Amino acid sequence: MTAQRQYRYKVTGTGDFPWDMLRYDRVYPISDPSPSRYDEDKRWREVRTVEVKGEACTPDRWASFLWSKEEAECITQR
Repeated sequence: MTAQRQYRYKVTGTGDFPWDMLRYDRVYPISDPSPSRYDEDKRWREVRTVEVKGEACTPDRWASFLWSKEEAECITQR
């Protein structure tokens, strides 16, 4: 049986959460990615960190949405 590679990492950013990245990296959020605070112009004024887990980790693609990957960990499961 081949071990399945899983990634667990945090992404940090401002603005709308890039929901499409969950599908692209085949990951799911471990912490809450929902918006919590907007200013009067409906824009983010705080940096959020969301922890995700799944099959891939593509930092350059996250960066294209102005979110950065942090604290990556590769977990191999059997």
